[in-house]
Amino acid sequence: MKPVAVPALYKGQDARAALRLTGTALVEANSRLSASAGWYEGVRKSYGAP
Repeated sequence: MKPVAVPALYKGQDARAALRLTGTALVEANSRLSASAGWYEGVRKSYGAP
């Protein structure tokens, strides 16, 4: 699992644009975490299967 890149923000940037970039990065990070959690749960179940 790769880390999500932190968006580059600069002084004077429109706050709405900065929020959009940051929000997009958070959505990507959360989807990766959810996928990893699902994968790990599958691994746990496979070790418990006969």
